[in-house]
Amino acid sequence: MLKKLCLTLFILLSTAMTCHGLEVVAVKSSPAQPYEDALQSLHQHLTSLYPVYGPKTIQPDIAITSITLSKEDRAEAVTGDINRQKPDIIVALGSKALRFTSSIKNIPIIYLLVPSPEKIVAHQDNITGVLLQHLAGAQFRALKRIMPSVKRIGVIYDPAKTEAMVENAAKKNNDLIFVRRQARSPQEVANQLTSLTGEIDLLWMLPDSTILSPQTEKSFYRFAHQHKIPILAFSEKYLARGASFATHLDLEQMGHLAALLALSIHKGEAPKNLPPLQTDKVDLMTNDTIIDKLGITLQEVGP
Repeated sequence: MLKKLCLTLFILLSTAMTCHGLEVVAVKSSPAQPYEDALQSLHQHLTSLYPVYGPKTIQPDIAITSITLSKEDRAEAVTGDINRQKPDIIVALGSKALRFTSSIKNIPIIYLLVPSPEKIVAHQDNITGVLLQHLAGAQFRALKRIMPSVKRIGVIYDPAKTEAMVENAAKKNNDLIFVRRQARSPQEVANQLTSLTGEIDLLWMLPDSTILSPQTEKSFYRFAHQHKIPILAFSEKYLARGASFATHLDLEQMGHLAALLALSIHKGEAPKNLPPLQTDKVDLMTNDTIIDKLGITLQEVGP
């Protein structure tokens, strides 16, 4: 009888653990649509992937509470609310959301749509996420399909922040020449741009907080205009400012990768053991007005 009772309790406890739902608090930096699209993708993929980790007949609850930050919100108030809710995971969408939540150390945090997460958090054990930049060099493989004449890629970078990104891109595209210039402060950017005159076919703009500021960004566009050199940027928002090409964020895949991280954490994996993930799907967007002004003819690519 005792043996049968123990077995019954074991089954009940095991079932309870398996059925335990996933509680997520998603903090959005603003009401911007990309944050909402990425969050919807995350929810969809969590719902579709979660049963794989338990009995197929059990559909656990996935509860996502969304917080949209406003100008009046204070980090202390937001983190206090989150700590009272005690969710399993926090998802921070955007830089402001990550800054607000990074003081929380006892809850795993996954970031999305943060241009330079290393500027906000460094080696924090409870934080991982999905990087904005694609897997090394993927954007250049897409670029060569429509502009095969590009051979020399100019890039200015802070070696303390984005050297690995440049190295990986060069390794993955050994048919291209990466003309590299280092800058350890924004004041060095203008001179390094000048040193690239006549040396490159395209200028690669990195998500590097040392290199890219409101002041230095204008220097990139002036150089491109004066020397008729196209710029490849890491976000489509730069197209309206003067870039010729920009990588398009695949928010659906980013949500999928965030869901994989969330499920790994929920199964017991520590965030510090989960390196940030990167998308491998690359779509290039173009600024046709700038491309025409530069006299560039793009090669048409079939479906």
